[in-house]
Formats: sequence, structure tokens, C-alpha cells
Amino acid sequence: MLIALCDDDTIWMKDTRVYMDEYFQQQNQHVDILCFKSGQELLAYQDHPVDAVFLDIEMGEENGIHIASLINREWKDCQVIYCTNHMHYAMDIYDTRYSDYLVKSQMEDRLDSIMNKLLRIKCLETLTATYHVISEGEKSFLVKDILFFERQTRFTLLETEQGSYRISEKITQVMTGLPEGMFTRCHAAFTMNLDKVAQKYPTYYELKNGEKLPISRSFAQNTKDDYLRWCADQIR
Repeated sequence: MLIALCDDDTIWMKDTRVYMDEYFQQQNQHVDILCFKSGQELLAYQDHPVDAVFLDIEMGEENGIHIASLINREWKDCQVIYCTNHMHYAMDIYDTRYSDYLVKSQMEDRLDSIMNKLLRIKCLETLTATYHVISEGEKSFLVKDILFFERQTRFTLLETEQGSYRISEKITQVMTGLPEGMFTRCHAAFTMNLDKVAQKYPTYYELKNGEKLPISRSFAQNTKDDYLRWCADQIR
């Protein structure tokens, strides 16, 4: 994993790098750390892709939130962790894609949970699942791009962000090949990706694309438990 620190406070950045090096050594993790004194210096970097950046919000005349929006656009797989001495920016960051918000004084207390979250994200990004698509033969799909599976009379509909496909596996077969904690069976005919949920209601899930998937009585408790575990996992 490659991590970047971006901060105009070079003393904090140096101390943080020393602490991170010690932390990763104790965890037996190989992590390379790069340091950048400005957002422009970071954005000019063109070597190996950065997996995550710990980004200061206030850097002289630079606005870290604006830098994050450029990172979101240019480096789509890079996770942003905002770092600041103040909490009052919390509402300003919602227009950007980020993984966490860290008050600098909490670094030693929170690094472990942040790294666990980053590693989970990286793991999910690299997961693939291969299904037999009846009309097109073999095709691979990133698990994170799957919205849901719907069992129909003679096939299962695989709904992805790229389109719909028919696969031969039944729902029970599909479930055995999916990452634990990411999918839930909410109905005899539906298994869905919890990462795509916008809101859960008593009788249905609403996905971020506006689609609604039913929750049947027989699966209500199990899918509720899955959803609560997934919610808890997002804030660790």
C-alpha cells in the first residue's frame, strides 16, 4: 500500500510519518509513505498510484477540500482522509468523496481503525466474481459494481452499474461466492449489495439509484441484522 501525507506543517508531517512507520512495523505491514508540502505538489506526482492520502484542510492559501475534489476526479481509487485541528469543517466536506475525518490530535488513537477501514476498502476494490452469462458466455464483474441479484423463473438476473445480465446460478449458489458482510438476502428472490443502499425501510430497501427491493417477512430479521452489522462496520 502507498500512502501520502499532504500538509504544510512539516513538523506534524514528520512526526506523523515516524509514528506511522513504527505502527506499520508493529503490524507487520509493508506500507510506503510519501510526504508533500502542498496540494499542488501532491497533484503533480505521477509515479505509482497512491492508495490513500491524509490531507490537511488548511494549507496556507490552498483549500484541502478543493484539492480533495481534484483527487476524486483524477485518482478515482485514492481514499481521502481529511486531517485538521478544527471540527468546524465537518459540514464542508460532504461535496467530496472521502473515507474519514481526523482531528490531528487523535492520530495515535484513531490510526488503527482508519487503516482497518482502508484495508477493507482496498480488499473490496480488488475482489472479482466470475459468472456464466447465458447470452454472452463468460464475463467478470467487480463485486463492488453489483447492485443485486433477482431470481426469475429459469435464470437469475444480475444487475450491475454497467447493465443487466442473466446468469445460471440460483440465489443460494450466488451467496456462497460473495464477500461476507457486504451482501444480504432480503427476499427469497433478492440478494443485494449493502454498499448500494440509500435507505432501509420496514418493508423495502431503497438503493442509491432509486430502485426499491422488497423485504419479505421470512427474511426480515436476518436482513435487519446484516444491515445493522454493515452500518456498524462503516463507522469503525
